[in-house]
Amino acid sequence: MTKNPLIENFLEKIRAEDGLSVNTALSYGKDLELINKFLEEQNLSFQKATIDDIKDYFYQLHQEN
Repeated sequence: MTKNPLIENFLEKIRAEDGLSVNTALSYGKDLELINKFLEEQNLSFQKATIDDIKDYFYQLHQEN
């Protein structure tokens, strides 16, 4: 599903340890892939992203409605 190991590890954790459903994990995965794509377009990664970068992502989502 995803190529980002951070996202994959998180999804595996929530399925195994938190007992979330497959559909919930897939939904989280889609959201995380979208933010990952945004960060990559900004030449950033999850590890280097700041709170302002995340705010920029949400601002972009708001602008797109």
